[in-house]
Amino acid sequence: MRFITDHLHELPVPIVHQLMEVSDMPCVLVPLIELKPWLRTNVRGDTEKFEDQKWTVVEKKDSNKITKVEA
Repeated sequence: MRFITDHLHELPVPIVHQLMEVSDMPCVLVPLIELKPWLRTNVRGDTEKFEDQKWTVVEKKDSNKITKVEA
């Protein structure tokens, strides 16, 4: 999806129409944003975020910051 959006301006109009109007790709991504698979709680109860290809523990003061994936 990222590759397609990066090159959207190069795609033919019928393909863009199919993606946006018929398939409604932006709405397909909504459940992914709501589920937040890049967040998890480990066995000790700490919140972890998946960034830079690894899970890192989030400190309490940084818990409101969004991840690169979410942004």
